[in-house]
Amino acid sequence: MSANIKIESPCIKVCEVDKSTELCKGCLRNIDEITSYPFLDHEAKIILNQTLAKRREQLLNLKQKNPGMFDWVS
Repeated sequence: MSANIKIESPCIKVCEVDKSTELCKGCLRNIDEITSYPFLDHEAKIILNQTLAKRREQLLNLKQKNPGMFDWVS
């Protein structure tokens, strides 16, 4: 992937932090990841976005195994 291609922010404008996980219910980032994102270089943004995809998958698996938990994850 070229460094000239803009990496979009994972923010989906659902900005509410879950108290138990301290993750944003929209993008699944924690506060440090949210505040540092604009300052990350191209490669770091790609890595974080990959991490977020894995995090979403893990939370979806937990949600499936524990009905009632993580209802906000989709």
